[in-house]
Amino acid sequence: MTRKLLVVVICSLSLCFTAKAQVDSILHQGGYRTFIVHLPTGYNSAVSYPLILNFHGLGETALQQEIYTGFDAIADTAKFIVVYPQGLSNSWNIGQGGADDVNFATVLIDTLLQQYSIDAACVYSTGLSNGAYLSFILACDISYKLAGVAPVAGNMTTLQQLVCSPVKGMPVMEIHGTADAIVSYNGSAGVSTVPANVNWWVNKNMCTTTPSVFSVPDINTTDGCTATRYTYSNGNDNSEVIHYMITGGGHTWPGGIPVVSLGNTCGDFNASEEIWKFFRKHCAHITSVNELTENDITVYPNPFTNLITIKLPTKASFPKQIEITNTLGQIIMKKSIRSIAMDNTLTIDTGTIPSGIYLVRINNYTTRLIKIN
Repeated sequence: MTRKLLVVVICSLSLCFTAKAQVDSILHQGGYRTFIVHLPTGYNSAVSYPLILNFHGLGETALQQEIYTGFDAIADTAKFIVVYPQGLSNSWNIGQGGADDVNFATVLIDTLLQQYSIDAACVYSTGLSNGAYLSFILACDISYKLAGVAPVAGNMTTLQQLVCSPVKGMPVMEIHGTADAIVSYNGSAGVSTVPANVNWWVNKNMCTTTPSVFSVPDINTTDGCTATRYTYSNGNDNSEVIHYMITGGGHTWPGGIPVVSLGNTCGDFNASEEIWKFFRKHCAHITSVNELTENDITVYPNPFTNLITIKLPTKASFPKQIEITNTLGQIIMKKSIRSIAMDNTLTIDTGTIPSGIYLVRINNYTTRLIKIN
């Protein structure tokens, strides 16, 4: 592999970011393929880490996917490695001819296993749109290398379903908006509806066909979306299928940076956090990570103006301190906590900090918020 360090400044949606990226490349089928590697803070080669491959959407880049999904902050807290591969011509081959991206992903995983300290039983794939389609294909073609997939705003073609033959139960989380104008929730020519695709995986994994249903609290009442989670359990090899239906959601990543042209972005939950929690459940070797559930810490509203509210479960350790940092890890605000309200909430006035993206750290929990004027 070749490696170089890049510092790139990106401005989008009137917000500017500086992203420090470690870019590697491998020789694959006569050409060099690049990818970004994020190692968690305190990476130790004596420890085995889970690995998440995070594939960008059509026309996008690995760096954009890194910034958009915000996985790095979660990786630093939960201690896993995230790799953002770069597609040729900013796209992934999902059966239309061109680069063999399934083989690229296979070679990439094998190379990363040699280069870094990775638990081979805890390798996962997620992605957005075109990258979500690829994640589904990887679940079919190299299921023996993956412990789970979590596609966002993507689907499977009916042809892919016909030829898909995972060698074991495959945990799947599918997140999709009902108002997605690019990859329709209701399907299209040669592409099944999202509910049909979910049911296809439920049947393939032999999960319980009646789901448990959870209505995600509507903590962001201005995002134009609500979310419902359907969980199908007890599949082969302890697999399960989870579907987040984002009613009113567009072609977007819940909890990500809002992109108005792509429709509503659900702010009621953070997709990256939920994906990690899902992946974590399907890696038997991980026992020390503080798993979060819908009953754990909630921070809202998102986006916010000045005030943020933090709700703690009764079982949570009392937070002695709350930190707000920018995307470079610089501490913008630090607040010591001496008491909380009777309903287990804290209200924080962020004062005059400028608009932008911030990380809020509470105990061992980190979440990302967007401040607007």
